Amino acid sequence: MHKALGLTLLELLISILVISLLAAVGLANMPHLIAQQQSTASLNQIIGGVAFARSSAITLGVATTFCPSANLQEAAPPRGCGPGNTWHHGSIIFQDHNRNGQLDTNDRVLRRLPGWSHSATVTWRAFRARPYLQFTRRGFTNWQNGSFVYCPTNLGSTGDGGEGNLRYARRLVLNQAGRSYRAYDRNGDGIDEGSRNTRLRC
Repeated sequence: MHKALGLTLLELLISILVISLLAAVGLANMPHLIAQQQSTASLNQIIGGVAFARSSAITLGVATTFCPSANLQEAAPPRGCGPGNTWHHGSIIFQDHNRNGQLDTNDRVLRRLPGWSHSATVTWRAFRARPYLQFTRRGFTNWQNGSFVYCPTNLGSTGDGGEGNLRYARRLVLNQAGRSYRAYDRNGDGIDEGSRNTRLRC
């Protein structure tokens, strides 16, 4: 006589309960995972743009400008860069023969980077307060040590000064020599700090 194989009603109910609990935990963490992924992807795009602009300046032997491209495509030459707090709308990298920070008729566009569909802002803050980042043909910045700051804006606050957003904010720091590094959380509070252990601010 063959022994029946299968689950009892009690075993089936326990299995359903375990699966439901795991699904609930996964759904609760989903916004966190999405925000982390968006932060990582956005920072990587900025890092890639900076690296490409710098390497292009060195390889082509011409100053290269990396700037926010708000309304840049619609305007007639010479076309200036968008404001320094609009990088999230898209950016552009071009040869800047006269180093004026404008896309002139004889300048060539090297790459266009799209903006982000999710709610976030990207700001470039640097010495000399220019809205763009420029590399000389030797790969140095044009005396523009500073940082890119990525800040999500569609996430709820934890109730303490918007730290719910700051936990997903990111900073990329550049020195005058054109080298970059990412800021990290140094004190374990979940928010990145700068070189002087100052908290990132959006």
